[in-house]
Amino acid sequence: MPDPIVVPPWGDDPLSKHMADAEHNTRAASVNWPDVYEVQQRAHALLRRVGEVLENEPAQSQNMGVPMMLFHRSHSAI
Repeated sequence: MPDPIVVPPWGDDPLSKHMADAEHNTRAASVNWPDVYEVQQRAHALLRRVGEVLENEPAQSQNMGVPMMLFHRSHSAI
């Protein structure tokens, strides 16, 4: 088993504060709005399935550059 990657603690710089706030907000949103989180869970499951289908079509991979980019962007937006 590979050694786990240890992430350094957040610093006192503006980017570290932004990242810490984003992490906190992500967790808080799932607790404060469980109905929205349920929709996000469903969207995530659907987009994972779409990704599996797209990855299993190697014959079409030449024509899938833009759709794959848009798919990954949509999935990351969740």
